[in-house]
Amino acid sequence: MTLHELLSKVGSYTPTTPTIHDIYIINGAYYRLGSNKLKEFDYPYPEDIKKYDTQLVYRITYPGKVHYWNSSKNSPGHVREDSDMRDLTEEQEACLVRILEEHLQERENEE
Repeated sequence: MTLHELLSKVGSYTPTTPTIHDIYIINGAYYRLGSNKLKEFDYPYPEDIKKYDTQLVYRITYPGKVHYWNSSKNSPGHVREDSDMRDLTEEQEACLVRILEEHLQERENEE
């Protein structure tokens, strides 16, 4: 499945106890990942990004792009002129797909 198909399938997901380390998915359109989840899956960060200070946001409104953000600098829900938006590599997309597939599998196992 593609990233967009997986996001649509998940729909929305907000953790019971929100922390910066969780997955958030809003209406299948907005996918936010905390640094611990990215570390767990060995997300291939660009060299100039501080791995454990930075979270990641993927939006279907910006296909092929990913937004790196630090919660002390701006809100994850908005893309501003100074937002750090970068092209999503195939390796990065594959990692995001693996994270979503595992998340869906865990939800199915709970049911």
